[in-house]
Amino acid sequence: MKKIAKLLIFVSVILLSVVTATDSVQSASSKADEKSKVTYSLKNGILTIQGKGKMPKNTTIKNKKKIKKVVIKKGITSIPKKAFYGCCRLEQVSIPKTVKKIGRESFGGTAIRKIKIPTSVKTIGEYAFINCKNLKKVTMPGDIKVKYGDEGSDSLSCNIIETIKFNTDFNPRSAAYFKTNNLEVMKNDSKFQSIDGVVYSKNGKSIVRVPNQRKNVEIISGCTEFCIQSVIYCGYYWEGSGNNGCRKLETITIPETVNSVNSKKYKTDYLEREDYSSMTPILRTKKLKGEDYSEILHYFSALDANKLAEQLPDQIKIADEMCISKDGVLLKYLGKDRIVTVPYGVRRIGSYAFTDCSAIYENVKTVNLSDTITSIGAYAFYNTKIVFSKLPKNLKKIEVGAFMESGGFENNEIVIPDSVQEIEAWAFGYIRWKKLTIPASVKRIGDYAFSSYNNKRMVTVQGKTKNISSFAFCGWYWENNKNGDKLLIDFEKGIKNSQTCLFIKGYKFCEGEEETVMQLRWAKIRNISGYQIQISTNKKFQKNTDIILAGKGETYYHAKMKLNKGTTLYARIRPYKVVKGRKTFGKWTSAKTD
Repeated sequence: MKKIAKLLIFVSVILLSVVTATDSVQSASSKADEKSKVTYSLKNGILTIQGKGKMPKNTTIKNKKKIKKVVIKKGITSIPKKAFYGCCRLEQVSIPKTVKKIGRESFGGTAIRKIKIPTSVKTIGEYAFINCKNLKKVTMPGDIKVKYGDEGSDSLSCNIIETIKFNTDFNPRSAAYFKTNNLEVMKNDSKFQSIDGVVYSKNGKSIVRVPNQRKNVEIISGCTEFCIQSVIYCGYYWEGSGNNGCRKLETITIPETVNSVNSKKYKTDYLEREDYSSMTPILRTKKLKGEDYSEILHYFSALDANKLAEQLPDQIKIADEMCISKDGVLLKYLGKDRIVTVPYGVRRIGSYAFTDCSAIYENVKTVNLSDTITSIGAYAFYNTKIVFSKLPKNLKKIEVGAFMESGGFENNEIVIPDSVQEIEAWAFGYIRWKKLTIPASVKRIGDYAFSSYNNKRMVTVQGKTKNISSFAFCGWYWENNKNGDKLLIDFEKGIKNSQTCLFIKGYKFCEGEEETVMQLRWAKIRNISGYQIQISTNKKFQKNTDIILAGKGETYYHAKMKLNKGTTLYARIRPYKVVKGRKTFGKWTSAKTD
C-alpha cells in the first residue's frame, strides 16, 4: 500500500508539472481541437507551440505580457483568430511551412518588427497585423487570399509597413493589402520586377504597381506603357479599403519613352476610377495619341484640359472651348453653348469628351457631329441631356456606353450609317428610341447595346450580321412586365439569320416542393412560325433537356422542373419558320442562366 501511495504521489507531481508547463494557454476545446493534439509551453518569454493539426479555436493566452517570442513548430497547420492579439511585448515570430491559414487579427497589437509568412500559407484573415506599430517589413506569398469579415475589408494592417517583400510570384491585387512605401517581388518572378520599390513588367516596358504611400514617382526611362491601374487599384474584393490606390501621390512623371496609355491592364476587382484630386501626371513624352490624353484627363482630375495643353503646347490646342489633340481627337468640350458644332477635321470624339462637365448637364442640348468623325469613344456623351439629329456618315466604330443615358435622338429614331462596323456594349444603353435600323455593314453588336426605356420598339436588321449579342436589344421594361417589352425585330435576310433576345425573369428553388421555377421572356421576330426553347441542367444541352415549342405571338414561358436543390438550369431559344411543311431554324441565343 505504501508503494502504491508513493506511486500515486509521484504521478500527481508529474501531472502537476505538466499542467504548470501548459498553463499559459487555455482552450475552449472541441472534438476537432482534441484530435489536433497541440501543446503549448512558456519559458523565459518564449512561447513554443507544437503538435499536429490546427491550433484550437478560441485559444486564450495567459501572461501575454511575458511573451517576447513565439516559436510554432512543424506540424501546426493553422493559426486561429486573435491567437496572439494583445501580446504587447511579442517581437519575434517563427512560422513553419506546414501552416496554411492565419486567422483574423491573429498578431494584432504586438511589437513584431518583421515577419516572414511562408509560401505554404494560402489564406490570411483581415487585419492580421492591425496596430502592429513597430512592424516595418513583411515577407509573404505574392498571391495570397485575404479572408474578409463583416466589414468587407481586404486590409491586413492599418499602419504603414515600410517594405512588403513577396516570396512567390506576384499578383497585382496583393499591392492593396498593406499601406507601404516599397513593393519587392522575387528576382526570379516569372512576370514582374521591382525597381526602387515600384513594380514593373519583367521587361520593364509597363508600370504595374506603385506603393500606395508614395508621394512622388518618376517612371523609369525605357518604360513604354503607362498603365493607369498602377496607381488606381484595389484589392481582391472590397473597393472601400483605405489601402486602395495611391491617394497620397502628388506627382507621377511620365518619361519621353512612354508611347501609350492603358486604363484596363492589371485591373483588379471593381475599382475603375477614384477622385485622386491631388495627383498630377507630369508628361515628358510627346509620343502619345489623342485617345491616350483622353484617358489621362478622365482618370486624373487634378490635370484639367488647360493644364495639359500648357504642358504640351505643340501636341494639344484649345480653341472655341474645345480641347483638340494634334491627331484630331476632341479631348474635352469646355464651354456652355446650347448648340455645339464639332469642327470639320476632327476624326474622333474622345472617351469621356462630354462626360464629367457640369455645364453639359444643364446647358448643352444639341451636338452636331462633323462627317470627318470615324469613331466615338467610350462614354463620350454618357449621362448628358444632349439630343442628336444624326450620326456622321463616315462613322465606323461606336464604343462602350458612347451615348448611354444621353438625351437620345430626334423623333426617337436611330439610323446607323452604312459605314459602321462595330457597336460595343451599352453604346446606346438606356436612351429612348422607337425605331432602329442596323445596316449590313455592321459586323458586331455588344451586350445591351440598344437597351431602352421605351416599351414599344422596332428593329430592322438589313444584313447577315453574325455577331449580335443575345442581349443586344434587351429592354428596361422586361424586368417588370410579364410580356416583356413590345420589341419586334425584322431580319430582312431571312430566318437563318434571325435571332431573338432572351431574358430570365425569375429562377428559384421552391423548398418543400422539390421544384425549380424559371420564367423566360424573349423578343418577337417578324415573319416566323414560332420558337423552339431548350431548358437543361447541362450548358451544352446534352442531358436532362426539355424541348418546348412556342407560338409566333408568344413572348413568355413559365417553366417548372423537379430538381435537386442547387442544380443549375440553362436555357436557350431560336425562331423557326415552316416552309412547305419543313421547319427552318434561326440562330440559338447563347446558353443563359441567372
